[in-house]
Amino acid sequence: MNRRIAGYDFARCLALFGLVGANFSHSTDWIHTFIQEGTIVTFLVLGGVGISLLKQRDQKTNDAHKPANSRKRLIRRAASLLVIGICCNLIWYTNFLCRYSICIAIGALL
Repeated sequence: MNRRIAGYDFARCLALFGLVGANFSHSTDWIHTFIQEGTIVTFLVLGGVGISLLKQRDQKTNDAHKPANSRKRLIRRAASLLVIGICCNLIWYTNFLCRYSICIAIGALL
């Protein structure tokens, strides 16, 4: 059985393409700023939805160790995204991965 949510994956894909497009364009007009900030916010909201879906799935299982394993997995993901974000900052200015990883770490700890 496929447990993926197609609309969620599509929204995440659009947010990712918007972020990539905004970071490769070198325009400084208000449209560029609106697209970049809007896609960053969308990406963060979708990350929060993913964390809440993971938490909901953990609550449905009876395994006592499942929430702790999920928290560790989220913290590992956040750490790897932070490292990738810092490496990307050396090449071009992209701070959304760092923001995203910090938000995931905060969500995992809460």
